[in-house]
Amino acid sequence: MIKLKKNAIIKNELEEFLYWDNKRYIKRNDEENILPIGISDKEFVNIITDLFFGKNWHAIAPMSHDQINEVILKDIIWKFIEKNKGVEV
Repeated sequence: MIKLKKNAIIKNELEEFLYWDNKRYIKRNDEENILPIGISDKEFVNIITDLFFGKNWHAIAPMSHDQINEVILKDIIWKFIEKNKGVEV
């Protein structure tokens, strides 16, 4: 079971993700298959961005998708390091 954090944004985003994920698996025809269904790169980036930064996060600079992905990755890493101050880079 996933324990939801007190942060309302993360809690709402996680609940939305779990609902979306459960709907996908309910529709699955091969119920005996233990492997995940899989998601696209775009779905992954959207879900991770929503979970870490909320649905209102947007890149406002004129960047390519690859550049935006790098910004998202670095922002997630820095957010993790900031919350866990003992981690050194």
